[in-house]
Amino acid sequence: MLTIEQLVRRAAREAHDENRVLIGAGLAQAVRAHLSERVKIVPSGNGTKTADVAFASVDEVTESDGIARKPRALAKSLGGSTNGRSLLAKRTIVLVSHAREQWASVEKLARFAAEVIKNREQLRVITDLAVFDLTGNGVVIREVAPGVSARSVQEATGAALLAGPDLAEMTF
Repeated sequence: MLTIEQLVRRAAREAHDENRVLIGAGLAQAVRAHLSERVKIVPSGNGTKTADVAFASVDEVTESDGIARKPRALAKSLGGSTNGRSLLAKRTIVLVSHAREQWASVEKLARFAAEVIKNREQLRVITDLAVFDLTGNGVVIREVAPGVSARSVQEATGAALLAGPDLAEMTF
């Protein structure tokens, strides 16, 4: 299991030099300290789809079940437009603890994945146990924390997961 520091460092690897990055509230704010100096932070609320990567914490994207009822809630939670586009970024990285009670929020995000995919955006979830991509086929495990097996992630999750063909151990 990762520490919060490791989880945040792993998340920061999702943004590359010259990427435009949007940072949400909560745990996502901690990513800022680990981004390359060449990453460009864009202000939220500009109403345009300008970011390459957005970081959010699961609480802000699932607050009051909004994500399950209104797919545009994610854009609003990141300070963006709700004019029909689901996100402000090409890729959104959601950070969350892997506790079962938190995983219920990730399952809500999985139901939201179809809307994301329709708009050709990517939705990735990083927990203290694993890295997941939410796809039209379901939740796919891409990486596991050091010393953690895909089976133990499945057991901790209590939801149907798919193992990606390139399943690897996380690095920071």
